[in-house]
Amino acid sequence: MLRVAWLIACVVAISGLLVLIAGVLWPGYFVVLWLHWLAGWGLLGVGLPALVLHLKKTDSSLLAPFLLLALVAVAALPAISGVDAPDESDLLPFLLDTYGRALTGRDVLMQHVIAPTALAALLIVTITTGVGGLLAPVQGRRSARWSGLCITVLAAWALATGAWQPWVQRDTLFLATSAHTATGLAALVALSLHVLSSRLWKREAPTPRARLALAAALVGIGGTMVAIHRAETVAAHKDREHAAGMQTSRIPATPEELEASVQPTGWKHLGVEVLRDSMSCGDARCHPDITDEWAGSPHRFSGRNRLYQAAVDDLLLGGSLAQASFCAGCHDPERVLTGRMAEYIGGVPDGGSDGVSCLVCHTMVQADGERPANGAFRVAAAADGYPWGGELARRNLLLDPRRHDQVLGVNLFVISPRPCKVCHRVVLGPDLGFAKTHVLQDTSLAPWDPGADSIVCEECHVDVMDRSFDQYRHEMVGINADLASYVDGLGPEDEARVAAVRLEALRQAGAVAWMPIEAPQWPAEPPVPPDMVRPGEIAPPRALALALEATREGDELVVAARLRNQRIGHTFPSGPPDLQEVWLEVRVTQGERVLHHVGDLDEQGRISGAPPWLGARELDASGAPIQKHRLFELAEVVDKRVLRLGGVVEDVLRIPLDPEVDEPVQIRARWLFRRCNPDFSGWAMPGRPVFATWELASATALLGPGSSD
Repeated sequence: MLRVAWLIACVVAISGLLVLIAGVLWPGYFVVLWLHWLAGWGLLGVGLPALVLHLKKTDSSLLAPFLLLALVAVAALPAISGVDAPDESDLLPFLLDTYGRALTGRDVLMQHVIAPTALAALLIVTITTGVGGLLAPVQGRRSARWSGLCITVLAAWALATGAWQPWVQRDTLFLATSAHTATGLAALVALSLHVLSSRLWKREAPTPRARLALAAALVGIGGTMVAIHRAETVAAHKDREHAAGMQTSRIPATPEELEASVQPTGWKHLGVEVLRDSMSCGDARCHPDITDEWAGSPHRFSGRNRLYQAAVDDLLLGGSLAQASFCAGCHDPERVLTGRMAEYIGGVPDGGSDGVSCLVCHTMVQADGERPANGAFRVAAAADGYPWGGELARRNLLLDPRRHDQVLGVNLFVISPRPCKVCHRVVLGPDLGFAKTHVLQDTSLAPWDPGADSIVCEECHVDVMDRSFDQYRHEMVGINADLASYVDGLGPEDEARVAAVRLEALRQAGAVAWMPIEAPQWPAEPPVPPDMVRPGEIAPPRALALALEATREGDELVVAARLRNQRIGHTFPSGPPDLQEVWLEVRVTQGERVLHHVGDLDEQGRISGAPPWLGARELDASGAPIQKHRLFELAEVVDKRVLRLGGVVEDVLRIPLDPEVDEPVQIRARWLFRRCNPDFSGWAMPGRPVFATWELASATALLGPGSSD
């Protein structure tokens, strides 16, 4: 038994060292990795009886209490972890999943109490046993006992952290991997010292200085291997475009490039083999929370919604596949990057793309230009490089996700504001054949704006989750709370996801659902609904703040409405001005008598009167507003009125007032937002209800007879 255990331990050690210095793409790498993992399980199976025999033979009773304590701790983990059983019905995967998730911080008790205590104990035992093994006298086997204790502790932790690797949550895997590598190398050092001490204890003992030199040499060898392993991993992150097996492409930016990109061989496209179903990131139990958040987001449905499909189908009727490619560069980038825009011929397909997918965001490496716009970004993508296909390829990835992390892991560019702004900034200029430059959307701050050098998109739109490594949420919400209104074919699961994102969007903007302004329950300052506030969290202030001031000047009521952008980190509104609507509704009453009302909705859902508004007007060459979102017919942008961060716009309404009105006059006002005007939505989605209206800010004022406030 001892010889079998020794042989298996040698296989584990040698294969582990090979895995450590090898690259994932090396021939035969996964054969060696599987050998290492299976041999580790074999050592777990024969290690305990072999250790018992060894204790009996050497009378090393000092190890028995530590062994018993370790067995009790390992056996108790499933009971105290609080981890639910996974989908697999087998007991072994459940136990391994429990150990992995618990000890790497997947639940609060383990993360904040047990795991730190256990790691601290491991560190103390390692230092004391290691120093004792090096410096203790050889006589009386004391040195062998000390180093044997060190091996027992380190080997147990190394085997455990290696055994549960395929079941550890991917978001916390690298902590377990680092623990496995460190304790495995430390166990090799301790084993070498143990063999030296046990073989020489009857002979003339080497001096403590000689043993320290041996230990230093072993640690140096192990450190060199770790450095090689780390350098191989980090190198791909630093220069992802030129890493082994990478393919590069970019979104076209000029009419000539757009024409070339829709040809099968006219552009440097990515191969379709790099594509991945984004939902698989959660289905594989690697990133389930993140995937669930993204699955309800507008990003997922950016290329699969009725508004986009109707506008691009209209372009395609004119035979302009290249112009459709311009739109798809941000809405459906996978098709553009892989040269599959021919699938648009005959109409935008409902499926076949994940919109702004995991692949798109996590392969970005650069944005063209000082101020990126129009989706002009570059990507470097690759197949994962995991052999054999199917479930076995997935297991390979779970055993060693280094290659997956190299080709899809977060880099410094991805977490900067530039990837967001590259699509959320739309500029139509001479490079696209326009006579003038028209900035239709801009979520970047001007140099003179407050916070221009410090505010990043993630601060508002991508909250940090309470997960290991403080990962970002992936709903990436803005003001769009109407996704369900223009996406077809949602199943119950997707409906729940979209509903969750809708609440998050309303919470982000501090918006509330519209109700008739004459409703008696309409409050002076509608509170944020309780379901928008997370447990233990105070609701954020509304994004916009409205203040009213009313005075009487003869036969006129003068209402000054001051709207301040107090929390939106860029200009507002920032969406397509020909589609969205932002306007001020004002209602003046005396008792139950309505004296004035502007900005309410008529029976067709259109805005009545001519209330103050924010946005811009887009005109074609004839001076008429563009129709059906035909941006390529744009000739002029006029009446642009937006609100920068910290900025204020003031509207003064002069309302005729009967001199006989001597009772108190109440003024109610609110700024309203609608994602899409009824003319476009009625064309794009005939028979559908008009888009919902959301209230962004509200205020009231009271004016008595002859009063100035």
